[in-house]
Amino acid sequence: MQGGGGGVLKNIIKSLEAGANIEDACNAAKINQSTFWRWRQADPELEEKVQKIFEGYVQIIEGELIKKAIGQTIKEKHFNKDGKLVETERRIASDLGAIQYYLFNKSKGKWKSPYSNKIDINNQNTNKIEESKKYEKVPDGQLKKEFNRRRLSLSVSNKKES
Repeated sequence: MQGGGGGVLKNIIKSLEAGANIEDACNAAKINQSTFWRWRQADPELEEKVQKIFEGYVQIIEGELIKKAIGQTIKEKHFNKDGKLVETERRIASDLGAIQYYLFNKSKGKWKSPYSNKIDINNQNTNKIEESKKYEKVPDGQLKKEFNRRRLSLSVSNKKES
């Protein structure tokens, strides 16, 4: 990485790796975002480093989305009424919104939302329910049924691995 300002650049990269967005990382390093942008354009190695950081966050966020869609069991430690530290398990239910979001975006067209953002001829953004013949509708209960089937198969495979 060549970049422009050695230590400044290292500080920006550290900030990005710690979770800062570009604006905050540049502000903390006391440089203008346009300067950092020019450095990225001039240095393919720097650009690749920044993209890898962002790709890592996408993977982390997808993992969290999947956990939310599937639900999870977490272990919690607390003191019981006798003052002893005990560990219990608590099940966090799946989230229907996370399930839908994941399926609508990752199922390669198998699951489609009945809602669509369209721009009409007057160039005004409208959010409409389209006619059912234009979109596949997910029958009532099918989404939950498919999710439960997959969750069961995941829990069975997880038990086999243990």
